[in-house]
Amino acid sequence: MSFAVLAVVLVGTGLYGIISYNVTLVFASSRVLASLLYGVKPLDSIAVTAAILGMVAVGLVAAFLPARRAANADPMRALRYE
Repeated sequence: MSFAVLAVVLVGTGLYGIISYNVTLVFASSRVLASLLYGVKPLDSIAVTAAILGMVAVGLVAAFLPARRAANADPMRALRYE
């Protein structure tokens, strides 16, 4: 149990570091992107929220489809196949 908690803490710390680094590069490059976008501010909250919701939706669908297929599989048939 303690190894599982340690693993979750380490993964969380690593993900936090990677995401914070990427967000810093995005905010730094927002000025360059502002010249390419028409009618959208670089840090527009609606556009950022829409992008995040879109990515979450794609991730949920990508995780749901294989999980549904695996849930419908017969465990004994899968074990016999291996």
